[in-house]
Amino acid sequence: MPANIKCPRNGIEKYHLRKALEVTYPGILPNEILWRQKEAFSDGVSSFKKKSWVDVLKEYANDVISDEEFESERILHTPIPNFKDALFLRRIYNKFYG
Repeated sequence: MPANIKCPRNGIEKYHLRKALEVTYPGILPNEILWRQKEAFSDGVSSFKKKSWVDVLKEYANDVISDEEFESERILHTPIPNFKDALFLRRIYNKFYG
């Protein structure tokens, strides 16, 4: 697909995909959903009244990984995780995929 079609149009990301859905399946999604601005996945699945799941993950990783563990273990990975939450996720990945 040419870049000029993939680029945002009038500030709307994925314009052509949204338009195709609107034309092909009219009314399947309300316009306020179909044409809303994109947001980060964590924002889209989190309640605004509570912490985002990203913030919860960061807090949890800070609680379960000491500063000493972080500094000694992070250098064992490529790329080197810069934050405890990244190291925590790396641990989970390695547990299942080695």
